[in-house]
Amino acid sequence: MKPKKKKHTVRNVILIVLGVVVLALVGLYILGSTIMGKYEPMIDSYLSYAQEGDAQRVESLFHPAVVEDYREWFGSTDTIYYLDSWTDNYGQTVDRYEISEVDEEEDELDYFNDMYGLKATSYVDVTANVYYDNGRYSCMDFDMVEIDGSWYLVYIW
Repeated sequence: MKPKKKKHTVRNVILIVLGVVVLALVGLYILGSTIMGKYEPMIDSYLSYAQEGDAQRVESLFHPAVVEDYREWFGSTDTIYYLDSWTDNYGQTVDRYEISEVDEEEDELDYFNDMYGLKATSYVDVTANVYYDNGRYSCMDFDMVEIDGSWYLVYIW
């Protein structure tokens, strides 16, 4: 006597589909956290230093070659104002921020490497929505470059 074949019931199919959907969502969450997570330390540092009103520490987050060029073009005292369009927010307490978009910028990567003679491997524009305790909001774009595994700011607009 042959054993009876099990039929896939609707319940089993629904459970399998739900399991696949849950696994896909968990995978996307982990992937998204990993991708976004590599930029967060830079943004955290920037917002912390800006909140303290410490322009020197903010400036230290930029690639030294970029800072040097800006110093030559605009002078030591105005460098940070040209690198960071958001200096008017210095000293404000940050409530929270959310990364809303990350764009890989191949053309900017090529331009950066040509201009500075460096071997950056990645250039990104990270858009973050920043909310302050006083009710203000800023949509900030952080242009960042990766060189030898380290991230640097290039420009904030």
